[in-house]
Amino acid sequence: MGTVAIGFVTSWCFVVSMLFSIIGDFQDVANSLTGVPILQLFYNALDNTAGAIILEVLIICTGLGCVIAGHTWQSRLCFSFARDSGVPGHKWLQKIDAKLDVPLNAHFTSCVIVTFVGCMYLASTAAFNAMSSACIVLLYISYAIPVICLLFRGRQQSLTGPFNLGIFGLISNYVLLAWTVFTLVLYSFPSYMPATAGNMNYVCVVYAIVLFIIAVDWSCRGRKHYRGQEERQVDIGHNDIFVKAGPAEP
Repeated sequence: MGTVAIGFVTSWCFVVSMLFSIIGDFQDVANSLTGVPILQLFYNALDNTAGAIILEVLIICTGLGCVIAGHTWQSRLCFSFARDSGVPGHKWLQKIDAKLDVPLNAHFTSCVIVTFVGCMYLASTAAFNAMSSACIVLLYISYAIPVICLLFRGRQQSLTGPFNLGIFGLISNYVLLAWTVFTLVLYSFPSYMPATAGNMNYVCVVYAIVLFIIAVDWSCRGRKHYRGQEERQVDIGHNDIFVKAGPAEP
């Protein structure tokens, strides 16, 4: 909670200061000759080129740290899902590099996908914006699915951990579901009016492609090879037995 509080305070101060740095028409900032609106904001606030560049370098360094953290958790998620045979090519993706002791194949796959999405911006801004919007909404949907299962089963049927919000947890669940529905509708609207073929929001196409890939993979491969909760518990039990069966401590 401490890191959340620090992030909220610092981001709030940053956003407010940036908004007050917008001098004149916002379109002048958005269409800055620098090609980077935030750099123009820094220059407007400081009226100094060197200071604006230094602040932009700090933003770049922060972004690099976020990229490293993002690739780390993406590769671990891919590895853990592949370990349960949940993705195509799971045998290759679940391999751990012997020298580095990291899921290198999963990390490489994550880098390739992110690079491909980044290159989409060079080809079509509409496709890139649709992919970005879909990533946000699909992330919220991934949060909402276990919450729906929890509410359908009943919160009282689940074991509580050391951190339990009680009734506020139930309220948070419904707020999450409401926010997911809100973002699903909001991010489906076009960014500009009137909408044309060039600026239309094609996020619904991304949804259709993702659902098609999931349906085909589950029908052809996933339902035969995916390891559910029972299989994982059996493996954990076997590992415990194996460890306990080792030589006794002196």
